[in-house]
Amino acid sequence: FNPIFGTAGPTPSAVFSSYQDFATQCPALAGGSVTLQTLDPEFVNPLVHQYDLAYETELPWRLGLTVNYLGSRGQHLPVFYDVNLPAPTGTATYLVFDGSGNPYSPVSQFTVPHFVVNASNPRPRAAAGVTGPLVMGKSIVNSWYNALVVRVRRREQRGFSFDANYTWSQSRDNGQVLGTNGTFFGTVNPLNPYDLKGEYGLSETDIRNRFITNIYWSLPFGNLTDSKALKAVIDGWKLATVWKIQDGRPVSSAMVGRPSCAAAPGAAALASGSNAGGL
Repeated sequence: FNPIFGTAGPTPSAVFSSYQDFATQCPALAGGSVTLQTLDPEFVNPLVHQYDLAYETELPWRLGLTVNYLGSRGQHLPVFYDVNLPAPTGTATYLVFDGSGNPYSPVSQFTVPHFVVNASNPRPRAAAGVTGPLVMGKSIVNSWYNALVVRVRRREQRGFSFDANYTWSQSRDNGQVLGTNGTFFGTVNPLNPYDLKGEYGLSETDIRNRFITNIYWSLPFGNLTDSKALKAVIDGWKLATVWKIQDGRPVSSAMVGRPSCAAAPGAAALASGSNAGGL
């Protein structure tokens, strides 16, 4: 596909009716070393429902109390994974070492599915000519957020006021990713495409407890003296502070590259597995 205007200008894009059509027109790009990217024919736009139920009342001493239950429900969020990967043939368990090459105490290990692509275990779409990875975007990720917020505030009286709120919340999903390279940028990689339910758990945005308060006080010391000189020094002072205390976010660990079978510093060693040799 050459540029429209000689050697410069935009290059026209092509839409292919099938993979066979693509392979016919672009044989050099249809080999097994090429990763194809596509969208599920049933792909739909994301949908988010938000809800908020509040109760508010006035208390003595110029205090106000508000209790909120709020949440959101995300549906049809995208996930991108290789749909041309054969089912795992077993599992592999790895022992994790620290930077000095010593096993963590207590011992830390993790088990992952083991995938093999060879002549006896080919890719599912190899018969159709797709011999490489086929990364497909599917709109099947869901998210849930629920929170209880309790807020107490005091209207200003004699120069003093405060506003404090505490939030207890929980955020869960089955594959959503936070950040600039997150869910909508095609970087969600399930551990096992054949077990997407295994992705369900706490979200990367889950912060269970959060307390925020701000206090304002106009100091009354200037009213304690009639001396103009002293009043000029101690009058007009104000004190304000903001506190924010919260839990940390969950840590998502990832392994890049092929683990080593040697207990080298900073490496993940293969402890056991139904298919020795790593991922």
